Amino acid sequence: SFQKRKRLPYGAREGDAAPIGEDDLGVILFEVKPSAIIFVQGTRLGSSLTLPEVRIEPGTYTFTFVNKKLGKTVERQIEVKTGHTVVVKVDLRSEAGPKP
Repeated sequence: SFQKRKRLPYGAREGDAAPIGEDDLGVILFEVKPSAIIFVQGTRLGSSLTLPEVRIEPGTYTFTFVNKKLGKTVERQIEVKTGHTVVVKVDLRSEAGPKP
């Protein structure tokens, strides 16, 4: 029989001693125009088209937004707090950033 794999929050690993509850996480909502590939701490999360939000442990993270078609890369330091939602708005058409 098919079992749907439980999705773990970013930073959690299968078999962690004390699982993190939903109340212990923060949420990041992404509003990225045009679409971009999103990385956190150098690890690819996915496309902004299919990744509207991330539930993540509290802390400060470096998110990178890459749109190769425009030749734009933008980095943001984002602080996440338990129980809070952070909205991250990125407009790659107007923001200056290093080329990938």
